[in-house]
Amino acid sequence: MKGSEQIEWSCDVLEKRLNGFVELMTACHRHVKNESAFLYACNALYIEVNDIKEMFISLEQALKEKLPLRSDGFRFIDWKNLFSILDSCYGCFRDNKVYMEALERSTEEKDELLLKGNAMLFNVSFPQLMNVLISIVKLLDDVDEPQLYVDYWRREIEHYTLTEWTKQQEKIRHKIQSKTQLKREEFCNKKIDEVTSLLKQMAEDCINTKELRICEEALGRLLWSYGLDDEENFNKLLFNANSLKHYCGLVNKSLTVIGVENCDGDDDEVREREQEIEKAKQNVLQIAIKATQTCRIHLADGFEEDFLTSVWDDILDSDLAYDMALKLNKSAGRNLIICQVIGIMAKEGVLQAKSAELVECFFSVLFDSRKLSKAEKAKKKKTCGSNMTPTKLSAVPNVQNWIHIYIEQYRNNTASETRNT
Repeated sequence: MKGSEQIEWSCDVLEKRLNGFVELMTACHRHVKNESAFLYACNALYIEVNDIKEMFISLEQALKEKLPLRSDGFRFIDWKNLFSILDSCYGCFRDNKVYMEALERSTEEKDELLLKGNAMLFNVSFPQLMNVLISIVKLLDDVDEPQLYVDYWRREIEHYTLTEWTKQQEKIRHKIQSKTQLKREEFCNKKIDEVTSLLKQMAEDCINTKELRICEEALGRLLWSYGLDDEENFNKLLFNANSLKHYCGLVNKSLTVIGVENCDGDDDEVREREQEIEKAKQNVLQIAIKATQTCRIHLADGFEEDFLTSVWDDILDSDLAYDMALKLNKSAGRNLIICQVIGIMAKEGVLQAKSAELVECFFSVLFDSRKLSKAEKAKKKKTCGSNMTPTKLSAVPNVQNWIHIYIEQYRNNTASETRNT
């Protein structure tokens, strides 16, 4: 999640942190017999359990906005065994005579020094950590938000494209090159039929073979179900989906990608989506571009002014086009999403200025300030600045992720052009 902080999903990192915590508790229980030393150790334990608890609270919140990739290994943590180890360790700790006496004294005497020793606070924080872990397992077992699956599919397919697809694409290229020019189109069409049939077998609702439409929600749900213990089908699904897109591109066949809608929807639904996107391009795109271009004085080195135009043009031609169009076409959401896009670019280092400075640039484009009183203008500027905060930016993870990748590609292309000149 690219919000106010970077979430670390790595299974190895989390297990290492928890194992270290268990070792610390065990050493304290077995070897620290002096009360003063024990209370000092409790202080270290309290700080550690609180840090770990906050880390998992962040993970719990992140799970409500995005699902961890299979490569992170987060779902492969043996949660049942983890609970058992922590519970057993804490049971021994609670039986420790020095610990029990410290708890009783801190309760009876209300001794501030003993409370600062954190025996009592540790006694409160540890069960809180266990409750957060239980909540995380429940979230992993009961994902029922369609957009989460759409986002999960997009990130997994992106990860696969960056890590595995190149070598698979090379194999396809060699097969095609072995065909004569006349046979290549026939070969690609045959492969399209094969891949659509395979996808249909894996999940009937993920593809409409007749209209060549794929549904990201259905693909994401299926991939999530494979992600825990079926690596073969997990990789097969990603390969087939990328292969279909690749072969369609080679013979100029149109492949429609649908988010959460029914993949078997009729042509009217497709036309409605296209009309919504076109409406945004015709009526709002220039406003969004103009607002963004006013911030050009704050452009970081390495970015040309054309970037501020192309980012909007290309996002309305991407997989996010429909979602963005829905936001831009609603008066209540238009200014919000424009502010968020500018805020994301500031967060990514494209624009180097504080939110208040950026608001001063684009405010007059979004609002006719001549018709606003001083108080109204101040209120709207505050709202614009608020819309660029990490909290608001974390509400649009798909847009953040898309722009992040777009910026990285722009930087790479610029670097490549520089090397070639």
